[in-house]
Amino acid sequence: MKNDPTLSDMFPLPDEAKKLQIFVGDWKVKGTMTIEGETKKVKGVWKVVSVAAGWGVLGQLSMEIEGMGTFEQVAISGFDPGEKLVHLFMVSNMAVTRDRKGKWSDDNTLNLVYKGLQEGKNYKEQITVKFRSPKEFSIHDVETLDGQVISTLDVTLRK
Repeated sequence: MKNDPTLSDMFPLPDEAKKLQIFVGDWKVKGTMTIEGETKKVKGVWKVVSVAAGWGVLGQLSMEIEGMGTFEQVAISGFDPGEKLVHLFMVSNMAVTRDRKGKWSDDNTLNLVYKGLQEGKNYKEQITVKFRSPKEFSIHDVETLDGQVISTLDVTLRK
């Protein structure tokens, strides 16, 4: 009797999907966020698990923003072999739902971009994720509205 191919035989994990597994774990988040010219301290936790047989990761972030309360976000990331892009789809308690897309520019750096409309204006978000080691990475996130910076986030995450 001939064995039928398994799903993992039919859809082998590409290296770009495997690379996302570096995010799996419990991370402590610390850094700053600048909104409307005012810089605030942030700290929190980001819990990330592997999903879909290693094709993606699912993360839940809870982060205190000084003087503003708790920021909550759920994000799922995966690699689309057709587009050859990493997708980071997120939903947060700041009325935000976005699908950021990007690529690994080298072994340690993931660049993601989202472009859309906000308040009828051109909105763009650029995220750079840089791994220093398997237990530490940084995120630099810049949001612009009609070309003007409206917020930045600079955080370090450690296991």
